[in-house]
Amino acid sequence: RLDEKDLQFLQMKPGTQDSHVARGDIAEKELFEELKKFYNNRKVVVFWGPKLRLPGGGKGRVQEFDFVIVDMGLKAIIGIESKDSLNKKTAKSAAAGDQQLL
Repeated sequence: RLDEKDLQFLQMKPGTQDSHVARGDIAEKELFEELKKFYNNRKVVVFWGPKLRLPGGGKGRVQEFDFVIVDMGLKAIIGIESKDSLNKKTAKSAAAGDQQLL
């Protein structure tokens, strides 16, 4: 939570969409730091915030991901959705992103 001084410095108002986006950005940054530790000395490529064209979606249909990891050792592509809180709504939102790819 940002106090009044921090909000003023960042030119944000309390309780606005800006503060929600900032919390999400902080959660993504923290996750990125943990991914760096976890994948230390492994053959991976980590993409942060890529926009990928969806299969069969026609021209211009893209989806943004928080993280996409290409793990050469596992021969796997892993998509991660980062959330700063977990409740029924955010869990459904994160799961819905997977359904859009099918």
